[in-house]
Amino acid sequence: MAKQLSFEFEGNRYTLGFTRETIKAMEDDGFRINTASGTMATSVPQLWEGAFLAHCPKTPKSIIDRAYEAQSDKKGLFSDLGEMITEAYETLVEEPEDESKKVTRSKNW
Repeated sequence: MAKQLSFEFEGNRYTLGFTRETIKAMEDDGFRINTASGTMATSVPQLWEGAFLAHCPKTPKSIIDRAYEAQSDKKGLFSDLGEMITEAYETLVEEPEDESKKVTRSKNW
């Protein structure tokens, strides 16, 4: 099961997470996981906003921004978001569980 974060803010409950599709949308908007730790001023807000896409895609940016400002332990939050997105990236290279759906390939070099 994919890792998720949940919290309540201004009377609403939010569940955050990442999927292959949300990662693609984030990358289309300029997010790069390989530079995230070196560009925290942009990558933390991008991770935070991107985490809303899977379960709360219609959340207004103004609420996303206010909810971020209200979060405690932002270092821990960045760590949690990083762990969540890493898990989603790992699904890109998982082996199919159903043996009958596995495709093998051969090399000619």
